[in-house]
Amino acid sequence: MPWRHVAGWPSQLTAIHAVHLHNNRVMMWGYGDSNSDRDCKAWILNLVTGEFFQVDCSVNNIFCAGHAMLADGRVLIAGGTDSRQGENGEGFGTRYATLLVPDASLPGAHWEEGQPMGSTYPDDARWYPTNTSLPDGRQLVVSGTTQLVPPPFPPRPPGTRSYNKKVQVFNSDDAQPWFTALIEQQLPLYPAMFVIPSGLVFYAGRGTQDAPFKKTLALRLTDFTWHDVTLDFDNGAIGEHNSVCSFSPGKILRCGGNVAEGNPNASAKAAVIDLSAWEIGNPAAWANIADMNFPRRDHNLVMLPGMKVLAIGGQETSDYTEPVMQPEVFDLNDLDGDWVPLDAPPDLSYPPRMYHSTHILLPSGEIQCSGGQQNETTTYPSGDIYTPPYIAGDELDRPIITNAPNQVQYSGSFQVVATVASGRTLVEMCLISYACQTHGFDQNQRYIPLAFTQSGLGTYDVGAPPNANHAPPGYYMLFVTDNTGSYSQAAKVHLSV
Repeated sequence: MPWRHVAGWPSQLTAIHAVHLHNNRVMMWGYGDSNSDRDCKAWILNLVTGEFFQVDCSVNNIFCAGHAMLADGRVLIAGGTDSRQGENGEGFGTRYATLLVPDASLPGAHWEEGQPMGSTYPDDARWYPTNTSLPDGRQLVVSGTTQLVPPPFPPRPPGTRSYNKKVQVFNSDDAQPWFTALIEQQLPLYPAMFVIPSGLVFYAGRGTQDAPFKKTLALRLTDFTWHDVTLDFDNGAIGEHNSVCSFSPGKILRCGGNVAEGNPNASAKAAVIDLSAWEIGNPAAWANIADMNFPRRDHNLVMLPGMKVLAIGGQETSDYTEPVMQPEVFDLNDLDGDWVPLDAPPDLSYPPRMYHSTHILLPSGEIQCSGGQQNETTTYPSGDIYTPPYIAGDELDRPIITNAPNQVQYSGSFQVVATVASGRTLVEMCLISYACQTHGFDQNQRYIPLAFTQSGLGTYDVGAPPNANHAPPGYYMLFVTDNTGSYSQAAKVHLSV
């Protein structure tokens, strides 16, 4: 059966945030402590033993923070929720920065307090920001609200959000790690940001209620200037609550979300854009692909080996009454193809994964499904495992990586040894980043196809990414896929200069 429950799930853990560490751990947390800007309960799962450990964060209320992995494997967590303010802190950010540090302890990680993003509250606070790992090892932090003028819940009249428009970069090597650019830019909450091969950072759009409305933009890091990429959302998912992913350097997919602002119904639309050779001033446009089988908002996109994308979870309206239980998959090797529906959970013991749910790819190739809400106040403190059809029932015949380097450098080549079942051949190798997911978007998400040739029996010469614009430095999972679509378990690889 492709679905099973995760045993021993803590009864207090609703995994609204899920951060996959390179040492076979997943750190998860949900709502922070009430009346606090510092405390948040958190649990870490050992993927090898199945054990959970409670490792609370006492230096920042990290609910609704941004997070992405640094090149050394630590995770920078920016902002969070000040639950002392408003209605349980809704819309009120913190100015704190926190580091999640993998270690050799039994839990496998600990929290460290970082230097705050600024000294002034609320001007330097962020709630719902996005972190993006950069080619030089630094990390970009944008967006989020400093505070939210009432009413705290939708419908929100325009102008009620007080945005943090600062563009900041974190450099862990500096004694004063935060740099604030002179230019400001308003972006929606949790904007979808991706480094593209030109070295620019692309904002792919996630909302239209506030500026920059229907534009998509690119940030040039050499002078911190913003440049228009597309001027409207005529194609693809235009509303908030959509999901976005990269399926190759510079190639972006977005789908679902609200049909339109103020409309509670979800969209089934999907579109792609190719910025793999884009430069400032060049024309660019989103191109529609087939609609999903189910309208979705508050869903997640998970890239699978073989360049397939899984749309999973979500709901058809904003009122939690129409969950989408059936996942579906799209083969991004064929943009003229259709979305294929997959098996839904077998019974009601598997809760719907709607708003505030997380779905992440594990080294086993399976998907951890967790979190979500039944309504504004009732959550789902549980976790499930979904096994995609490409590996379900194929355990004995899956490709196996028997040898791969721990360290890979740009522009060179490296050797992988892998075995395949009789009559099968390898057709794809890829690097997939470790997930740092919340609110329908993985801020650490990257999918890097790799060119390779067979040089001997079970031996393959593999081309590394040409430079850090194609794949920022850090830890990745290496997968190989055979001609039936079956893929291996992951080997851990660290990519560096």
